[in-house]
Amino acid sequence: MDGLKTSVAMALTAATVAGCAGIDRTPPAVALPASYTQSGAAPAAGAGAAAMSIDAWWLSFNDPQLNELVALALRASPDARSAEAALAEAAATRRQNIRSLWPQGSLTGGVQTRDTSIISGAAGQGGQPGGFGAFEGRSESETLNLNVSWELDLLGRSAIAGVVAREDFTAARFRYEATRISIAAAVADGVFAARGLASQLQDAEETRRIQQSVYEIVSARVDAGLSAQTDADRVRADLLQSEAEVDRLTADFAAARRSLLVLIGRGGEPTDAVAISADLYAPVMPPSTLPSDLLSRRPDVREAAARVVASAGAVKLSERALFPTFTLQPGAGLSGSSFDGTGAATTGFWFLGVGLSTPVLDLPRLLAQIDVRSARFDQAVIAYEKTAVEALSEADQALLRLAADVRRERKLSEAERQARALFDAKTALYQAGVDDLQDFLDAERTWRLARTNLVNVRATALRRSVAAFKAIGGGWTPEALAQSAADSGRNPDVSSPTPAQGSQR
Repeated sequence: MDGLKTSVAMALTAATVAGCAGIDRTPPAVALPASYTQSGAAPAAGAGAAAMSIDAWWLSFNDPQLNELVALALRASPDARSAEAALAEAAATRRQNIRSLWPQGSLTGGVQTRDTSIISGAAGQGGQPGGFGAFEGRSESETLNLNVSWELDLLGRSAIAGVVAREDFTAARFRYEATRISIAAAVADGVFAARGLASQLQDAEETRRIQQSVYEIVSARVDAGLSAQTDADRVRADLLQSEAEVDRLTADFAAARRSLLVLIGRGGEPTDAVAISADLYAPVMPPSTLPSDLLSRRPDVREAAARVVASAGAVKLSERALFPTFTLQPGAGLSGSSFDGTGAATTGFWFLGVGLSTPVLDLPRLLAQIDVRSARFDQAVIAYEKTAVEALSEADQALLRLAADVRRERKLSEAERQARALFDAKTALYQAGVDDLQDFLDAERTWRLARTNLVNVRATALRRSVAAFKAIGGGWTPEALAQSAADSGRNPDVSSPTPAQGSQR
């Protein structure tokens, strides 16, 4: 009989091994260019830009208000607190998954009291009632048992499951970092958008003042009989339009401050609780980076890489499920009993058992599970490749647009200076009666458009700078995460896919 059992076990093991044959994994492969696209003359980075740390890129702007609002948002905003809670959940899930691999057991006990009554009787002579007798007693028993189940990890299931649990948590950690990057970038973008509106509002008020001055000049000429009333009416219409633009920008500016308050977790406060100036300075250029840096700097790419490793581990676990499972089942216990208060008898015992479980009828389901998890692994590989390529596209576009905005700002600054000089000259000529109203108004509109374009491109360039820092993976500290992983006994770079090497089973 023992020989038959051994033969059956060996046959089943051979069948499961054969079922694993032919399963292969394709590693992620991402071909990134050696450098980003260059469009025209790229602006030179500032001094020390090559050594600039982008972990907290907003500090490079030397903007105390920006630093304060980003720090507040990362600490108190609803998104930041929600991300922190999600990370705490992921850490707890990791502990739960790892501890489920430890020996399992439970301590059980009980106390039982039993009352016993025995009644017996027999009929008397001639069917007359005879004598009756009765017996009563009480017994008590106590038990205490400890039963343990411990799977003998002969095939490395625990190690694989531990890798899966750690990679799932690592992915959650990168998602947490990506959320914080988005929060910091959203706050900075909101600050510069609000400042852009403040600058546009300031420019619109200046336009209204100029329109008022033009109206007064034309009205004076009408009063002197030098111009027709229709000229004054025409300028009055432009004045009303400039006043309407001031009203629009005032509302937009208030709405932008409201959005900013929500981002930093102070959405219930009045809009004037955050003071926004109209100062717009030159954008900060990010340091030179390579597209390959995205694979280590972008948390969304790192998260996708962790998902690949976790998926590969899940496939391994499914394959190991085809093999027999050996379980060590030790236990110990105590039991005691007494009857009618007499001396109690206590018995102690222990036992050691070994269990063997081999999937037989479960094989079709387990093989289908391998197919499912293999398909998920392929999806994870594709998701990694897509995330890396999208990161390249986002970074390349952000850097291209930032460089173009810097060049535009230089040209529009010169255009605004020349338009201002032309307006001043035309104002003097119109007041002297040399130029007509049309030339005077054309010069005013040219200057107004130049000012508006300059304000817009300055605000846009600052926002592009924020987008560029975010796109190249700024806003977090990879070294801190690597140290945290090292402290937990894991090197995050060992099993992470790279452009030339992926994670295989």
